[in-house]
Amino acid sequence: MTQDLYHFFKSPRVSLSSLLVILTLSSWAQPANLKFMSDSLFLQIPEGIYLKEVYDLAVNNQGELFVLSRGPHPISKFASDGRFLESFGKGLFTQVHSITVDHNEKIWITDVGLHTLFKLDETGRVEMVLGRQNIEGEFYTDAVPLFNKPADVIISANGDIFVADGYGNSRVVKFDQTGNFIKTWGVKGEGSSEFNLPHSLAIDKKQRLLVADRENSRIQLFDLDGNYLETWNLPDKPYCLTIDKNDFIYITLGKAPKILKLDNDGKILGLFGSEGKGPGQFVMPHGIESGPDNEIYVAEPFNWRVEKFELDALKRASPKSKMMDLLRKIYQTEIRTYIATMQSAIVIHFFLDEYGITKYFQEILTRNDFPNKLAQLKHIIDKNQCDPSKILFIDDSRRNISACKSLGIMC
Repeated sequence: MTQDLYHFFKSPRVSLSSLLVILTLSSWAQPANLKFMSDSLFLQIPEGIYLKEVYDLAVNNQGELFVLSRGPHPISKFASDGRFLESFGKGLFTQVHSITVDHNEKIWITDVGLHTLFKLDETGRVEMVLGRQNIEGEFYTDAVPLFNKPADVIISANGDIFVADGYGNSRVVKFDQTGNFIKTWGVKGEGSSEFNLPHSLAIDKKQRLLVADRENSRIQLFDLDGNYLETWNLPDKPYCLTIDKNDFIYITLGKAPKILKLDNDGKILGLFGSEGKGPGQFVMPHGIESGPDNEIYVAEPFNWRVEKFELDALKRASPKSKMMDLLRKIYQTEIRTYIATMQSAIVIHFFLDEYGITKYFQEILTRNDFPNKLAQLKHIIDKNQCDPSKILFIDDSRRNISACKSLGIMC
């Protein structure tokens, strides 16, 4: 692409004195190895909506994010780019703790105040309830279990329901997809198949059930029939866990407070985060979820927020040398150069400042101020009151190129 740009700028049909250049990040940054960058401001929360204490989150098949909080709007739904879509569940819960969205887009909520598990459809209508409201215990009858502050739920590929009946009963309870009781295992203790607060559940690609045995500082692994497989000991107490599409495991260490990354053999690959209220910092991080692009979302009840951690191609990227040379040459002309991206402002400015190239750009347009790329391009045209045919837009996205062509911009 860089070589093509050189030929373009040498073309006699290009008047350098009247050309605007708009670059997108993909046209000149080369992604590298896995590293994370934090964005704590990506959710576009409308006026009058308050998340309050955020305990958990879940992502559906479309990449939409469901945020669970202990406030007047317990379930808030956001698009993958952070746009607010809707909220529901008002008046239904008392002390929500975890949320899961299964393969059929059904929403599952545990409520440790009501000792109850809820299954909702995508509109928030209740489809199933397990446990008895305000009644804690182990069993109502031999075939009808009760819960004592259930901490989490996970749904297997065949629809079986696994509940971490954690705070009071220290066990895992299994139901079939219609809610019929199958079995339970676990008592309070430190041995294999014993728990001291089973707090979070996940199922990996090997069809193993991972149980965050919080107060024992370990992960216990079982097959889906409840047979014990092995234990992974951890450096601190695991609060919640998630598994990304590459089968890497991410765990919130609430009291550390950090995010721990493991491979699917339990080997610790690294951790990140520190204590505080700034970007990339936590105060008792709780729920965690992975998105379709391997982004990681962390729920923070003490900070009343969700933090998003992306694979940091930006921090580890280095601008291509030819593109850097081109930017310097353009900077010495009358051409005005812009960055137009739907990345967040904090991420883009970090990258530009890291390499000292912020000065090359007339303006940096991000998703913080614009809903889409089309709005960014219209802003540039209106601000410069120029002929769109004098604008060169560089991108590799067909959707963005279509937006440009609709405005008469060269791509």
